[in-house]
Amino acid sequence: MNDNKIVNGLRGYYNEQSPVAEELKIRLQQDNELFELFIGKKYEEILNSSFSIWALLLNYNYYLYRKMYFRGFSLLIIYILMFLLTSYLRASFFVIVTSIINAFTFKKEYFSFATEKIKKIRDNNKDKNYEELKKIIVKNGGININLFVIGYLFSILSRLITIIINFYI
Repeated sequence: MNDNKIVNGLRGYYNEQSPVAEELKIRLQQDNELFELFIGKKYEEILNSSFSIWALLLNYNYYLYRKMYFRGFSLLIIYILMFLLTSYLRASFFVIVTSIINAFTFKKEYFSFATEKIKKIRDNNKDKNYEELKKIIVKNGGININLFVIGYLFSILSRLITIIINFYI
């Protein structure tokens, strides 16, 4: 987002040199920086894409990797139930379809998630200065490689169990 466009849009209401316009400009720059810190190294890649190859290939694991725990575990539970209650072929089809949908919706979901988390962190840490706030944002954002590995191993294990169950039933 171009900060100058927003400040220029305020010209009809405020002088660009006014304290209010300057405060808004600083707040926008800080918000953008906090957003970038929350997302991490892949900020530009995620920002500039409309399709996530990683959400397609890694499915619920990518949500866990990006610390979207509720969404990731919800998908995992749904997939486990699908594999246990239906045939392997139907469950696999369902996973493929949801993976494609996730690939196209991930950016919007993740940006919404990041915006909410940053707002909550800001609201809960009003007594902190900006540098302390940045540290908290970095700690709460980014990725969780450990949970990703555990989720991936669980995925392999659950598929093996499903194949064994379907083979003997």
